[in-house]
Amino acid sequence: MAAIETVSVPFRSTQMFSESSRFGIRGSHFTNVSGDINIHPPVQGSPGSPPLNNRCPMPPSMAEGEDDDYSDCESYCTQLLRRGRGYPLYVPEPRSNLPAEYQRCGVSIGDVGRITDDGVFDFFFNIYLPSSHPINSVGVPDKFNPLELYEAVDLTRLHSSKKYVSTLLPLCGVSIRDVLRGLEFDCNGPTGAVLALPFGSQIVKLENLAAILEYIRQNAASWYEYVRSPTGRGRPLSNGALYLITGWEKTRVWGMASFRDLATHSYPFGALFEPDIDAIPGAEHCNYSWTASGSAETKSLEPINFSVGEYTPLNQTVFVQGFSISLGTTIWEKF
Repeated sequence: MAAIETVSVPFRSTQMFSESSRFGIRGSHFTNVSGDINIHPPVQGSPGSPPLNNRCPMPPSMAEGEDDDYSDCESYCTQLLRRGRGYPLYVPEPRSNLPAEYQRCGVSIGDVGRITDDGVFDFFFNIYLPSSHPINSVGVPDKFNPLELYEAVDLTRLHSSKKYVSTLLPLCGVSIRDVLRGLEFDCNGPTGAVLALPFGSQIVKLENLAAILEYIRQNAASWYEYVRSPTGRGRPLSNGALYLITGWEKTRVWGMASFRDLATHSYPFGALFEPDIDAIPGAEHCNYSWTASGSAETKSLEPINFSVGEYTPLNQTVFVQGFSISLGTTIWEKF
């Protein structure tokens, strides 16, 4: 992985980037196109990097430093963003009101959308699919022409066998034991978060970004117009809140836990993420749930009825990578 480099960039204050001029990026690029369109680098974090509110999409309460007012989503995301795997989605499953074809695969490279305050990826359209494709059936911008699909050789595909992603900060430790029937976590600090991945995860990233950058340059203004218009998607989208996916990390089974600002007497405490008691040991197609002895906020994939032939597709997106896009003042003032 490329070394972290620091780039000086004049940012405007938006929901995602708050009056920041310096930030660390890892193996990514920044492009300023004629002062009219800003394409911000893929969201990544790393231990020791600058404050997160300078570098990533966050609800306003986080950017303003109101720690006491963090929602469960904000607490979880700000903790795991530091792990450098991309932007963590607090709701990995695709929205149930999207086309069935989208729900089967979840987030895809080329998706244009936003990340809501609830940690949901709000999908608008995919730049590689024609307007007639079922996934784009909800609508596309005016004069939409899809981008030619990337070559398979331009993708990096990885399988991560790691069974968890957790906070790794002083006084925010989480120790993990791989027990017979699941994963046991000992939480040793006032603040922390963990993502349990009993069967690991799949990672796909697009490496050749040249065509995407040119496509954004040509079309970003029309995307904002479509998303904000009452006859389009009708979203009150702030400048800089539009996101284009260039990579994802998915899994079939997951569990999330987060805790913050606990009193000293409340920790250490334990949390066990384990399969149903009647599950076959090692079977991937089974339901998991949490048992926690402390004050952690926990959640997991909704139970699936395997007895009637249901199965867990690879559509649970736990991290996304991509570009956030903002328009220059001269263009934005026209909206």
